[in-house]
Amino acid sequence: PDRNIIGIPGAHFKDKKFKEAAKQVMHILPPAPFKSICKASEAELTKYGGNNFLYTKVVFMNVLYDLARAVDARFDVVAENMKADPRIGASHMQPVHQHDHMGIYSGRGAGGHCFIKDFAALRVLYQELLGNDREAIELLLAFEKLNNKLLRTTKKDLDLLNGVYGVQK
Repeated sequence: PDRNIIGIPGAHFKDKKFKEAAKQVMHILPPAPFKSICKASEAELTKYGGNNFLYTKVVFMNVLYDLARAVDARFDVVAENMKADPRIGASHMQPVHQHDHMGIYSGRGAGGHCFIKDFAALRVLYQELLGNDREAIELLLAFEKLNNKLLRTTKKDLDLLNGVYGVQK
């Protein structure tokens, strides 16, 4: 793994018994270059933050893909140029990546077991805790709406999408 993160319930974070147990768990995990023992809420936000950052990257790359096609630019060249920037990196840069039954690339959007449910959960949590922040909520809803449109249009991960949002009629 790239990182090992262990969360301790906040009420027990300073408890030596919990910290020792976390260290023992850390010791038996496969070695990783990054290790962290933190509050459970921090570990959870780390997971949500990472998955949802990549979710938004996939959605953004889909927007850029459509724009490249509209201006007659080769998206693969644009993506390769962007990947050379170490701040951006190479992961989650391909907007079209699922083969259909004919072997043609067809799936678009941020799918998979984690992305769909984690983004929905983050948006709901944000609305519950920070419901007065209309701009951020609108931004999250816009990402969610566009991604769901991409997934439904290309029929990618419909079972997962329907499981989180219900069947669209």
